[in-house]
Amino acid sequence: AASWELADDARTWTFHIRPGVRFHDGSILTARDAAASIQRAIRPDMPGEYGTSALLSLYLDGADIKALDDLTLQIITPDPLADLLDLLVYAAIIPARYMDQVTKTVPGTGPYRAVVENEKEVLLQRYEQYWGGPSPVKELVFRAIKTPEQRVKAFLDGEADLITYMPVSFEGDLAEDPSAVLLERDTAFCVIVLLNLQAGI
Repeated sequence: AASWELADDARTWTFHIRPGVRFHDGSILTARDAAASIQRAIRPDMPGEYGTSALLSLYLDGADIKALDDLTLQIITPDPLADLLDLLVYAAIIPARYMDQVTKTVPGTGPYRAVVENEKEVLLQRYEQYWGGPSPVKELVFRAIKTPEQRVKAFLDGEADLITYMPVSFEGDLAEDPSAVLLERDTAFCVIVLLNLQAGI
């Protein structure tokens, strides 16, 4: 969405879809695609992040989700829901015509489109019609390299430009390479422990 508003009732959200956004198959994204995708995402049988199930349905069950026109999406939640925007980022928007035949090759709208997906690697190619303009890198390859030792070796041998999830014990090996830059960032990953205190332990 290019913009959105929340009504005074704290339940009615209106989203204005960015015009001219294209899916990777060339079709134009509309509010109907967004509505159908969110309705699919909140189904009780849909999996969530990190093995959760029906996560979005817990929050959005009973919500009225509809396209008012090609570029306007309205969501009315049963109760005020301050973190709706945080939840919607987990709902992938795909063309409405794919709702009954979702596969790994369903087109998205991002700056890259997946051309190879398997257990060993994911190959992404730049999408030239991306609404934000073409990305500076033509192709990205994500490879599954199991151990830190193998990842460090791939980096030092010039087979990888970026490696992640490195134990501190490997910083010395990488510090000796003048081309290596160590970046440390906080993660958004959060582990939650829920306890049922109503039925006993």
